[in-house]
Amino acid sequence: MILCGRGVKLRSNDDVDPNLVQLVGCAFNQNRVEGVSIQGVFDLNVHGCEFFEHVNEGLDFGPVIAPGFKDVQINITDCNFRSNGAEGLDITLDAPANPTGTSGSFDILVEDCDFVGNTLAGMLIDIDYEAQPTWESTLIVRGCYSGANLDDGIQMDLDSRAAALLHRCNLTANQG
Repeated sequence: MILCGRGVKLRSNDDVDPNLVQLVGCAFNQNRVEGVSIQGVFDLNVHGCEFFEHVNEGLDFGPVIAPGFKDVQINITDCNFRSNGAEGLDITLDAPANPTGTSGSFDILVEDCDFVGNTLAGMLIDIDYEAQPTWESTLIVRGCYSGANLDDGIQMDLDSRAAALLHRCNLTANQG
């Protein structure tokens, strides 16, 4: 097995309009760090991708930021996250350090994805915008399978304003 760095690394400033990125039908496998690493302000559509056997996370948002007066959208559909060395999917949501607006928001959809055999949680969504009480998130996790992860199947750290829906999920034999 030959391990590379990251499959893809995306970065942006933290108080700009969201950049649209689409990953469709891609395979990210056996990277030395993450399969995909994202930090900054992005609208992201990920569809039909696989994230297998990375030393860290399969797909890591560390963090994604919603600028003032902006809505950031993340849609992750029909993807597989297997045997990663940390979480399969790790989404950290935050506000800019010095926001120019009075509020920002996130709309997150994770649908028809599998999270299997990851060393930590299958999926982690972590809200880190507690210092900005007017920021908010809408989180929908639908039709997902999470099994045999060494921590939680799905973990949500909802430390500030958020609405979350888990619908038609099958969570089996997780160890957290």
